[in-house]
Order: sequence, then C-alpha cells, then structure tokens
Amino acid sequence: MAFIRPATEFDIAAVTGIYSHYVTSSAATFEIECPDCAEMKRRWLEILSHGLPYLVAETERQVIGFAYAGRYRPRPAYRFTVEDSVYIHPDFLALGFGRMLLARLIELCNAVDCRQMIAIIGDSGNAGSIRLHEKLGFRKVGSLERVGRKFGRWADTIVMQLSLEGDERVAELRLIVGRTDTHGEILKQSADFLRRSGNYRWVGLYHVDNQAGEVRNLVFSGPGPPDHPAFPIGMGLTGVAIREKRTVNVGDVNTNPFYLSAFGTTRSEIIVPILNNLGSAVIGSIDVEAEELQAFSDRDQLFLEDCAELLRPVWSP
Repeated sequence: MAFIRPATEFDIAAVTGIYSHYVTSSAATFEIECPDCAEMKRRWLEILSHGLPYLVAETERQVIGFAYAGRYRPRPAYRFTVEDSVYIHPDFLALGFGRMLLARLIELCNAVDCRQMIAIIGDSGNAGSIRLHEKLGFRKVGSLERVGRKFGRWADTIVMQLSLEGDERVAELRLIVGRTDTHGEILKQSADFLRRSGNYRWVGLYHVDNQAGEVRNLVFSGPGPPDHPAFPIGMGLTGVAIREKRTVNVGDVNTNPFYLSAFGTTRSEIIVPILNNLGSAVIGSIDVEAEELQAFSDRDQLFLEDCAELLRPVWSP
C-alpha cells in the first residue's frame, strides 16, 4: 500500500535515482546526462518557490515514484498553466502508483488556481504515459515530430492538455446556471451567490444595450438598488470595461474619476465584462463592490471572470 505526500529534502537521493533510470534508458525525458542530487534539489526548490506541488509515492518507507507541476513557460501570461511530470520506479510500474500521483497533483493544482495542465510526453511510443494521462481526462492536442534525438534516433513529443476547475466556487455557480428556473430567478440567485462568495457589500448584473447605447441594471444583491439603474454606455468604470473589453479592477474607487457614485462604505470595485460568443462585443457586466481597499485579488478577479463565462449562455436583455 502506497501513500502520497509532499517531497522533502530527504527524498532527493531516491528521486534522483528514479529519474536517472529514465535518463539512461528511456526517451521519456530528453535529458542525456543524469543530474546529480544537488541539481535535483535545486529543481525541487524551484518548484516549491512558485507555490506548486512536488510529491512522492512511498510504500514501506521506500520512495517508489515522484511527480511535480512546474511552470509551463516563464512569461507572466502563462502563470495559470502548468506542466506535469510523473516518474515511477521501474520495479513498480503498471500498479496504479502513477495514477495516484497524477490524480493528487491535479487536485493540488486546482487548489492553487491553476487552469490548464500540459503534459509533454517524450517519445510518441510512450504508450503507458499516454494512457495514464488519458485516464485522468487529458486529451491529445498535438505532436511535434522529430524534435529530440536520443539513443541515435529521432523522437517525437506528444502534447496533451487538461482543463482544471480552479476555484471550487465556480462549480457552485454552474449548478445555479444549470437550473430550470426562469431567467430572472437564475440571475438573482447568481447575484446573491456572488455576493456571499466573497462576503462583498454589493453585486449588480447589468445588460449592455449596444444598439440603444445604454447600460441597465437587471438584478442586484445588497443593501439597496444602484444609484444609477441605467446610464449611457460610455460612462463610469463600466464604460471603460466596455470600450476596452477587459476587467476593470479599482482598488480605491474614491480616487478614480470614472467612478459614478459611492455606496457609503464602498472602497473597491471590479467590473467584469460579459462578452458575446465571438468576443467582439460586451453584452453585460458583473459589478462587485467591497468595503475594503484592494479587496479584489488576482484570485478574485479570475473567479469572477470565470463566472462571466458561465453566465454568457443565459444572458439576454
């Protein structure tokens, strides 16, 4: 019986030994020279420095496999995408330990708001790794032919991808949107849920009427109706979000000239546009207000943008 746990410094020697087997005998990795323990420790620390998981599988006090999620690319726009790696001791292959490691890795990456996991599988003949990823929901999205040369032959790589759930609150909103209630009831329940989800002061859902050049409040959740239930399409922070088709996250609304009015204790506001299916026009917006300054972190913004995606199919005037 094996159990999965975070890797520690004391596991580095075992991890190095497992990895060295694949370096010297397999095209699963395109490395040619085996890294030593110092290098493997450096890589382990780098993974941890990004807040990402590095795991080992252990049975009877023996490390029999390891897995980790690293940054897919270093540039900031890739920060929500990770690449997985899974290696099992050759004496323990095909016993389900790889699946245990990868399943736990996916779970932990969800918990830190990763949104895509990429598997770059060395050697198109690596059927075991391909099957493992397929069992966990990965789909093949492409291949790169003859990009590596090892053991005197050219090798392909297979690219597989898994979309992650991210914030668990998204699943709750999906249930609300999927109900058979009337359109208005779904929107009201959605606004109430969004306000509760972050203990926000006020949430409003707005329809953007591009033809009439007007923004109109559909529903709200909070202490009272908006000061401006309808206003011209170019006004306020919503106008900025519509023009630029992007989220407007204002940490201190009192210093922003585009802020229309304040709800007494409002300090921060975020406007998340809802785009049409083509992404060519804003058809609605989510307006969330909070009492604290700098209330909406990257995690909050990402969550609300996911909510906008979920609400798009049920949107109508």
